[in-house]
Amino acid sequence: RSSDLSMLLGAGALSPMEVATMYQTLANGGFNTPMRGIRSVLTAEGEPLKRYPFQIQQRFDPGAIYLTQAAMQRVMREGTGRSVYSRLPANLNLAGKTGTSNDSRDSWFAGFSQDLLAVVWLGRDDNGKTPLTGATGALQVWTGFMAKADPLPLDMPMPDNVVLAWIDPRTGLGSDPGCPGAVQMPYIRGSEPAAGAGCGNQAPATEVMDWVRGWLN
Repeated sequence: RSSDLSMLLGAGALSPMEVATMYQTLANGGFNTPMRGIRSVLTAEGEPLKRYPFQIQQRFDPGAIYLTQAAMQRVMREGTGRSVYSRLPANLNLAGKTGTSNDSRDSWFAGFSQDLLAVVWLGRDDNGKTPLTGATGALQVWTGFMAKADPLPLDMPMPDNVVLAWIDPRTGLGSDPGCPGAVQMPYIRGSEPAAGAGCGNQAPATEVMDWVRGWLN
């Protein structure tokens, strides 16, 4: 519903644990595992008294998750998360998203590597304003943590229902691979734009490019 679209941008009151629960589903290829702080309880003798086994459930289509992860990697390389590579190796693939609430009351960053997910929130106890955005506040804390955690680069296997298509980044329309500036983008199979016949000017596909710009910002 159109009334729910703002939820995609984080227009909701959530705790860091709740945000981490959502992002671990993205990091796990659409599989959700309930987050727990305790895996087991032992007796004084070290014998298991109670176990809390992992429960895994596939919640989302792997292709849709792959596209979301790809957009989040672009955030790190080209968007508001790009400052991480001033402190982390350029070959360390990461995915993430910054967040700044109205009136700068909350500074968020959620991101992950192949083996590690971390969520950072910065704000005031009295819910007052701060001078921080997601990029200037929470992202800097997240980067410092990752620099010490030594994570593995994100490696996303492409699902069978995803294909790569060459597009003109100015328009979002299909392009010939040899055209200047042409880039490859992932699409759900059957939704990819037709290959371009040449390198001439084409009318902009505003919906596609606005979606990409929204993620990068």
